[in-house]
Amino acid sequence: MSKSHQSKLLDNYASLAAYYDTPNPPVWQEIKDLLSEIRSGSSVLDIGCGTGRVRQVLPTNLDYTGLDNSPELLEVAQRRYPNNKFIQADARQLPLPDKFFDAVLLIAVVHHFLNKQDRMKVLSEARRVLKTGGRLYLSVWNLNRPKFWRQWRGWRKVVIPNRHNPKIKRVYFAYTQAKLRRELGQSGFTIESVSLKGQNIVVRAAGC
Repeated sequence: MSKSHQSKLLDNYASLAAYYDTPNPPVWQEIKDLLSEIRSGSSVLDIGCGTGRVRQVLPTNLDYTGLDNSPELLEVAQRRYPNNKFIQADARQLPLPDKFFDAVLLIAVVHHFLNKQDRMKVLSEARRVLKTGGRLYLSVWNLNRPKFWRQWRGWRKVVIPNRHNPKIKRVYFAYTQAKLRRELGQSGFTIESVSLKGQNIVVRAAGC
């Protein structure tokens, strides 16, 4: 039986973890701007946190929880931020209580899920654990650009070689702003802003 897309993705990240183990990895300015309104003392869930890349641009005084399905990436994150909590879990089934976090982050995560059912599970779980009045901060890569057109394979699927190891070719879902709005709305979010900035589509949305 062939491996699922998500199993292959985990294998890829296991082999690439050493490349991502670098101090102060760069964070796009549009992501810094998106997360700048998160205040000290907030409870924050960073879904798909990887090595904890965006933790460095958040306030120091947070009730921060990082979650990822890759033990290799989480090992790096825990070493880098020993005073923060990290959980290994699938974004489609969060082992966390309802309405628990002031803010939920999905930074460069949802485009890894090619199947709409999986994407909806991720978004619905994010909404479930978000407090009433809390905010979702989300980004996906803008793959609807001429530089990627030759790499499209089928309906909204883009194959991109990894820059650290070009032999690893990963498949991503290419969102449009309209498509992202629809799926967020179907997941129960109230969208406050969706915009194209830099290399990303960035979103701020409120839970119900």
